[in-house]
Order: sequence, then C-alpha cells, then structure tokens
Amino acid sequence: MKKALSFLTAAMMSAALAAGCSNGKNSNTQADTSDQPVQSEPLSEKSDERSREETASSKSVELSASEPFSDRDLDPSYDEITAEITLSGDSISADGTGAEVSGSTVTITGEGVYRISGTLNDGQIIVDTDKKVQLVLDNADITCSDSAPVYIKNADKTFITLAANSVNTLTDGSSYADSEDGPDAALFSADSLTINGTGALTVNGNCADGIHSKDDIVITGGTITVKAAADGIKGKDYVAVADGNITVDSGEDGIKSSNSEDESLGFIYITGGSFSVTSGSDAFQAETVFEANSGDFDLTSGGGSVNAAAHTDSFGGAGGGFGDGSDFSGGRPGGMDGGRGRNDFDGSEDFTLPDGFDPSQFGGMTPPDGSDFGNMTPPDGFGGSEDFTLPDDFDPSQFGGMTPPNGSDFGSMTPPDSFGTTTETSDDDTVSTKGIKAGVSLNIAGGTFKIDSADDALHSNGTLDISGGELTLNAGDDGLHADGALTVSDGSVTVESSYEGVEGARIYVTSGTINVTASDDGFNASDGTSQGGMGVYSSGTELSISGGSVYVNANGDGIDSNGDLFISGGTVIVDGPLNDGNGALDSNGSLTVTGGVLVAAGSSGMAESPDADSTQNCVSASLGSTFDTGTLITLLSSDGSELLSYAPSKSFSHVVISTPDILTGEAYTIFTGGTASAPGAQGELSSGYGGDGTEAGSFTADDTVSYIGTQSFGGAGGSFGGMNGGKRGSFSN
Repeated sequence: MKKALSFLTAAMMSAALAAGCSNGKNSNTQADTSDQPVQSEPLSEKSDERSREETASSKSVELSASEPFSDRDLDPSYDEITAEITLSGDSISADGTGAEVSGSTVTITGEGVYRISGTLNDGQIIVDTDKKVQLVLDNADITCSDSAPVYIKNADKTFITLAANSVNTLTDGSSYADSEDGPDAALFSADSLTINGTGALTVNGNCADGIHSKDDIVITGGTITVKAAADGIKGKDYVAVADGNITVDSGEDGIKSSNSEDESLGFIYITGGSFSVTSGSDAFQAETVFEANSGDFDLTSGGGSVNAAAHTDSFGGAGGGFGDGSDFSGGRPGGMDGGRGRNDFDGSEDFTLPDGFDPSQFGGMTPPDGSDFGNMTPPDGFGGSEDFTLPDDFDPSQFGGMTPPNGSDFGSMTPPDSFGTTTETSDDDTVSTKGIKAGVSLNIAGGTFKIDSADDALHSNGTLDISGGELTLNAGDDGLHADGALTVSDGSVTVESSYEGVEGARIYVTSGTINVTASDDGFNASDGTSQGGMGVYSSGTELSISGGSVYVNANGDGIDSNGDLFISGGTVIVDGPLNDGNGALDSNGSLTVTGGVLVAAGSSGMAESPDADSTQNCVSASLGSTFDTGTLITLLSSDGSELLSYAPSKSFSHVVISTPDILTGEAYTIFTGGTASAPGAQGELSSGYGGDGTEAGSFTADDTVSYIGTQSFGGAGGSFGGMNGGKRGSFSN
C-alpha cells in the first residue's frame, strides 16, 4: 500500500511544477497487514516561527506521515519457496507453481516467493499478476539484448531480495524492441518495487535507465551498483532508502523521483545507507521534497565544480558605466555595484595589451605600468561613444569577448549577446548539474555529505533547511541555494569552493557552523530582482544571523543582502574582497547589529558600516593603507585589556568590529601588526596579543557606530567613483 506524504500547502507556487512521467499508476488499494507502514516519528514536523517565512513565489510544506517503510520492506526473510527458477544459458527451468516458462522467458503469474539462480544469456524474467511477488536473486546473472532483463509488467507490489552472499547482475542491450510503451530500464517495474536483502546487485542499463519504477522504489539493504546511459535509479512516486550501499554512474540524473502531478508524491526520503553517485545531470533530483536524516553521501554531478559554466555575467555588470576618476576594478566601471549582474573579473587579473597599443587611440585611457588593463583609468567624461581605432593586433578576447566591427572602430564595438545580463539560463534550456535538487523543499537533518557539482551543490526551488549533518561542498555555482527561505539551525557546512556560497531570498542562521569560500559573494540574500547600477532594495528579502559560527572568505561581497541584514548573535568573521568594487558587508536596506561578535575586514572603496540604530556598539575603521595577509588586528580597551584579535587571511584596508565588550562612553584603540601567543587558524579569532603592534587609531564609544579614519560616503546601494552612494552619509575624523 502506498505510503504517500500528506502535504499542507500554505502558499501555492506561482507556476506549476514541471511535468514528469504521467503514465504511472496512483496508489494500490489492496490491503495487506504485513505491508502496513511502520509507525515511527514523523518524517518532518517543521514549526515556522519566522513571520516572513514564505511569499507567493514559494510553497510551504509540512510533512506529517510515517516513514514509508513497511515490516516486509525491512525484513527480507521468507518461509517457503513457491518455485525454484534455474537459468541455464539459453534455457530456463521452473520447479513449483506460478511460473510459466517459454524458451528463454519465464513469466510469474501468481503470488509467492520465487528464487532465481544461474545464468541467462539472452532472456527475461516477467512478472504479470495482481498479487505481491518476492523475487529472491541468488547468484543470478541475466542478460536481455532487446528489453529489460527483469520486467515487472503488473503486480500489486514486487520485492526483490538479494540473497546473503550472492552476487547478481542484470544487463540490457543498447536498444529495446518495444521502445514506445514497454520498459526503459534494465530493472523495470510498472508498480511498487522494494529491494532488500544483504547480497549484491549490479545493474547495467545500456539503453536508458538502470532501475525504474512507474510507482515507488524502496531500498532497505544490499550492495547495489548501477551504471546507466540515462537515469540511474528513478521512482516516479518516490524513492525511499533505509539502508544499503548504493553506487550509481549515470549519464543523466543519478537518483530521482519525478511525480509532478500529486503534491504528496515526487519525494526522496533517506534514513540511512551510503551513496556514491557520479551523474551527468543532477546526482539527486526530487520533484517535490528531498529529506535526509542520516546516511553517507559522495556525489559528483556534471563533471564536478571544475566543469562549471563560465560566470561572465557582464562587463561592468548591470548598470555599468564610468564614474569620475573610476577604474575597471571588479568588472564594475566606476566601482558601481551591479548586484548579481557582474563579472568574475575582479580587477586583480593582469593581462597584457598587444604590442604597439597606443593609449591615445583608446579614448585617452591610460594603462598603469605593466599594462594592467584591470586598473586602466578612463578620462573625465568618457562615455564610450568616442570613435577611435584599435591597433591591428588588438585581441578582442582580452576585452571581455567584445568584437569590434570591420575597421576596428571601438565606438561602434558590438558586445556579445550576454553583455549586461547574466549567462544563467533556465533549466529548460540547459542540463541541470546540481548535487541535490528539490522542487519544493530540501531538508537535511543528519548525515555526511561530500558534494562536487558543476552547478549548485544543494538547490531548492522552494525552501532549504539544514538542521544537522556534516556537509563539505564544492560547487561550480552556489554552495547552498533556495528560491525561498534558507535556514541553517545546526550541523556543519563547509563550502570549500563556489561562485556564491549561500544564496536565498531569506537566509536565517540560528546555530551550527558555516565556513564559506566564494569567488563572488559569500552570502547573498536575493529574490532575483534586477539590481541595476546602484542596487535596488528588495522588500521581504533579508539575511539574519542570530547564532552559530560563520566564516566567509569572498572575492565579491562578503555578506550581501539586497534587502535587510541583521546580526543579533553568534560569531561572524569575514575576509572580504581585495577590490574596491565590493564590500565585506553590503546591504540595500538596513544593516543592524544587536548582538554577537562581528569582524569584517576587506577593501575600503565599498566598505559599509552598521546603521546608527544598531543597539550593540561597533567601530568602522578605515586604516589608510593596505595591510598584508596575516597582519594582526587587535582592539584594546583604555586599560590595555584585549577585547578581540584577528589576523585576516587576505590583505585589507578596512575593518568593522562589533562586540558586546565595547561599552558606551569608554575609550578604545585598534592596533595593527604584532604577535599573538595563541594565533587562530583561518577564520578563527586569536588571543594573547603581545603588545608589539602599531596604533592605527582610537575612538570613544559615544555613539553606537564609531569611526576611525576617512570613511566612504554612504554605504548601501553601491558607489560612484569610489564613494558610496547609499543611505548613510558622513565623513568622520
């Protein structure tokens, strides 16, 4: 009997889920007390205490059914054999009832237990009954050149039991005789399928899928190895795994559930087992919900992060242009922050202009010594409309792929199609290569995950919730991504490499450990709204850190919210950007600090400090020069007590520090350099300052936000010519 999940929908998605397979059955109705679900703790009972949890563009789902495993799913034993089926090369013999042999095909027509052993060179096992059937594979090797070696044409439910110490193999051919309405997998079932036992099964799906059920697939044991031209393991209604050692090598999705017609189905549920998946497309793909409470996962999708699509969002990003005295740093001419629409090029790349290049022909732009184009300075008033001639040997590929027309008239240069827009395309246009993807909700409560994906490592079209587990992620795009709310309430998340580390419309960190390395933004709260040149406030978009330990190492913005940014607890450390086109902290709305420990170090051109309505004191220090990687920053009170020491892992010229120990009315001094008796590892605070640093500045905490050095003007919303154009405006000291 089908154990469907009960969905309580709070807000419907604005568009229907993409259609999946539509010719499978719904739940079977025949009752059998031996196959009733085991009553256990609810699959998930998420209580949402956040007032802005969902918007009309996402779906809130509460799962409240029992785990989808029956007693018989979990128990591979049997009392008696209905028939012994022996495979002998090109022939089959059956001793017992319920099995009809015709040449090299045996059809099982009755309820019972059928033990299969031997080798079949080119034949088929067919199940065609309305009863429950248990196939015991006991050293069975079955090959079928033009169809599925095991074809479950009709059954109430089929159990495939892998006998103890047995090694079993199913292999199909590269094409099927009945490709229209027949099977499309080496192990194919039109109805509910369970695999259990302790033996081994290898499935070679040379035509299409390895294992496919048009109903559900339950796995509770065995060592299962699947190699498939298309999908590895596909259960339309759901895939549920309680145990087993599963290896999948697939040309398309690794393990998937595809029902998009019934909101209570289309899920993947994992409570145990180990998974090694190498897939051409998504490693796991659930049409609705993916949930894992335990298990070991080693996933590589789309060739891994080294095979990521190039992130050439644009040259200059959305709203690009030139500000007075600006440069090309960060792919944002004028230093203007264009949100997601920006180039990976951060101004640090050096590339050489062709020999004979004449700056006077380039609108008067002057390259610095060494011809570092990343820091070329345009003349005042340069608008890109001037016509000037490029040298004969000019290489357009050095100019963001832009192609000059005949005559090399730069004023009429034709940008590539992607100029000013991102190169990201919809799933309809590209192959999805995510580690784990869910259409509605992705929940991880436990388990160990090692994911290397060409696209996002974890991706949900709705919500993403991490409440436990240990995750190590390498992503070609986002480490964690949710179109709706993204919550980390426990567990350990390490994003070793990514384009953007953590992205969601609303991001909440309440506990746990997050360590993020990103070539662009470390955290990005974004609802997908186009940001334009100066940044646009996205109502309802927010990023809130109220606990846990967060470390960010980002080449773009360290922690970025297109809406509001709140820090009320935990420890937050940011090693921010090297270029002045980004900031360690960036908010298009409010940036308030009411608790916790915050250290955000980076460049000063786009540096942003907390709002004056923050309730915890902080200091924003522009240090006047750039300090090398590993230079210690120490905050001392007037009596010499050490409040905080940190050595950024990158060079920096600006730092924001907030700690409950900064008391109103008291005087403090920041020192740079020197030594610590207990130096912290990357992303960790140090202690035991030796008193051998250099004073960088001092302040008295008369206001919530204190300043050292010359500050950028404003903060949120980008900068123009290196001066922020946002909401807060004061030069200080």
